[in-house]
Amino acid sequence: MSKLKLGKLDLSKNLITDAGFKLLGPGLAENISILQLILDQNSMKSYGCEAISNALCKNKTIKELSISANRINNEGIAMLG
Repeated sequence: MSKLKLGKLDLSKNLITDAGFKLLGPGLAENISILQLILDQNSMKSYGCEAISNALCKNKTIKELSISANRINNEGIAMLG
């Protein structure tokens, strides 16, 4: 069976909270088919940024991340930077 190549995952406008990003993080860390991750217009704050940052440290295939129109403060931005 061949593996599915996703390429782009758009989870925009799903009202995903920090708790949801914490659950999503481990799956993103292990996925090798996503190249572009779009998380615009959710309810991401600092803890969500931390979960995504941890996932991106392990996942080297995601090359693009979009997080516009979330509730991210400077602490959250620092975690992603």
